[in-house]
Amino acid sequence: MTYIEHLMSCLGEEAAEVTQAASKANRFAINGTYPDGTGNVEMIVRELNDLYAVVEMLQELGVAFDGLGDRDAIEAKKSRVQQHMCLAIERGALHE
Repeated sequence: MTYIEHLMSCLGEEAAEVTQAASKANRFAINGTYPDGTGNVEMIVRELNDLYAVVEMLQELGVAFDGLGDRDAIEAKKSRVQQHMCLAIERGALHE
């Protein structure tokens, strides 16, 4: 296994940890805390920072994440999420 392959595995693991932290915040309240007093938002930020760290390590090894932080792509995604939220509200699956 190469360094890049190893870090790609780490990238997937960190992304999963972001998912887990977000899921726990959803289940136990966004403003809730872990038993050790760590806030749910604080845990999400911690996991996002871990994810960004691995991205930076990959970039340092020459992996080019072209388009990362692209404002147009980000705004387009936000628009799609809003459209899906409206659809979910219409179908009664999401409450304002």
